[in-house]
Amino acid sequence: MVRSASREGSEHGPYRTSRSTDGRSEARHRGVTPFEIPSIELLNLVGLLGFCGLGVLVLRWLPLSYGLYLWPNRLVLLTRKLELQPLLSTNRIIRVLFPCFMVLATLRSRFPRAALLWLAVSAGLQLAC
Repeated sequence: MVRSASREGSEHGPYRTSRSTDGRSEARHRGVTPFEIPSIELLNLVGLLGFCGLGVLVLRWLPLSYGLYLWPNRLVLLTRKLELQPLLSTNRIIRVLFPCFMVLATLRSRFPRAALLWLAVSAGLQLAC
């Protein structure tokens, strides 16, 4: 049952928001087990962890200035706290971190067959979401 957001609250995914007596919005989890992660959160988590691994390679393979551009942006993603969707917009934010894509291109030139693995993982994640 979906309630109107203006009066009683609304439901979004595994979360339900409702208005308390003092007018503040409260978020309540609807009993989703830890193994029932929403697919967009799974995609955001894979992107965040993958780009953190690439960030380590940025520090090793590229000039320091690229790492100084990358890691403050990465630390914002790792330290922010959002209640309803902890990884909200992570994939949108990591797309501008171009040093990681430079490392991906380097990996691609060193290991040509890795492109097939990259395509398979990408297709699998797209199908899962």
